[in-house]
Amino acid sequence: MKKVVITALFVCAAVVCSALPNFGVKAGANFSKFSVSKGAIEYSFQPGFDLGFFARVKFNKWYVQPELVYSYQSNKSNIQNHYHSHNLNVPVLVGYKVLDVKMTNVRVFLGPEFNYVLSDNNDLNFRNPANVMGSAGVGFDIAMLTIDLKYGYTFNKAIKDDVVLYEDVNDKAVKSDAHNNVFSIHLGWKFL
Repeated sequence: MKKVVITALFVCAAVVCSALPNFGVKAGANFSKFSVSKGAIEYSFQPGFDLGFFARVKFNKWYVQPELVYSYQSNKSNIQNHYHSHNLNVPVLVGYKVLDVKMTNVRVFLGPEFNYVLSDNNDLNFRNPANVMGSAGVGFDIAMLTIDLKYGYTFNKAIKDDVVLYEDVNDKAVKSDAHNNVFSIHLGWKFL
């Protein structure tokens, strides 16, 4: 079994190396909010920012793009103070070039994004520290410049199950089924 795993790793490494990956840096803005299906609490989109690295492995018109991104996100509700968090995001996006003309292309992509909350400003520690998000978007490349517009939604609850966010008018504890929504726009530069 060990030999099979080692052989598979070497084959994957050979495919990746032969596919001539691009490497680059990216930065941009994000707008995040929690979406809640019940209760009187409402959140609004708040600005944040992202900084990170990416690799793009091409297979003709298809590509795989793993990333490592630091993300500062914020949320604000109608009954709570402003909330912000520092996150480490690891998206693994699969994309397709819809239009590919010389030095320009238009891409669509989707994939999972693994999110870890590094720290936040909430003493209650109410965020789930690890989250899985689904992401989808569209991208544009002009020579070495890359632009991505992306939307992400957490599959798991962003707030821990045992956290009571507030008491309603009948003094009944209200828990949240909040999921995180993030719109982002990134500007990047490919080195290879």
